[in-house]
Amino acid sequence: MSSSSSPAQTRRCRYCGAAMVLRVSKSDKNRGKPFWKYLISYGASCNEFE
Repeated sequence: MSSSSSPAQTRRCRYCGAAMVLRVSKSDKNRGKPFWKYLISYGASCNEFE
């Protein structure tokens, strides 16, 4: 049986190689804007935000 939800878009950080997933902002300031989020929090080891 197939799922009705589409698979998450993923990629690797170009700096540290960590797995990232595409999310859509829900904040008032950036509502609806896509951004890449790390699957696992790495703290201060990589500050890349796209």
